[in-house]
Amino acid sequence: HSVLLEAAKKLAGKRPDVKFVFAGEGPLEEALKGEAEEKGLGNSVIFAGFRTDIPQFLSALDIFTLTSVAGESLGTAILEAFAMKKPVVASDLGGIHTSVREGETGFLFRPGNSDELCLKLLQLIESEELRERFANTGRKMIEEKFTKERMAEVTEEVYYEELKKKKEKESPR
Repeated sequence: HSVLLEAAKKLAGKRPDVKFVFAGEGPLEEALKGEAEEKGLGNSVIFAGFRTDIPQFLSALDIFTLTSVAGESLGTAILEAFAMKKPVVASDLGGIHTSVREGETGFLFRPGNSDELCLKLLQLIESEELRERFANTGRKMIEEKFTKERMAEVTEEVYYEELKKKKEKESPR
């Protein structure tokens, strides 16, 4: 979150019309609010707190950003953003690159690099065509690869593969 606040500070000078909305709550919430104030972002940052209305919340956004610095494998929040036709900018770590394909479904940036995040966000902010292209491509990927039927097929393939390995291990040579 601090990475996004730093990028927000850099963007605020170029685009004072842009707002950054943080969802969720936790032990760092007060520190992040203090950091936003310290950076002079009082008018640019909104702390929306814990949300249960995710579809409505996502529909209000123009761009979705995930700025993790560790611990993400796939980033299911990214998949939710794609389902809502939102362009994505995310840290390039773990398995995030499997859904956020650089320049196709979104932008990736090096974890912790607020300069790179700022540049990628600015590109999207200033290009409606790019936002629409990423949004449509992300949604199409969800419709093709993350349907209930496709997820069941993939799960079934994994089970059959594991069963095959087990049988090969147990059969005498």
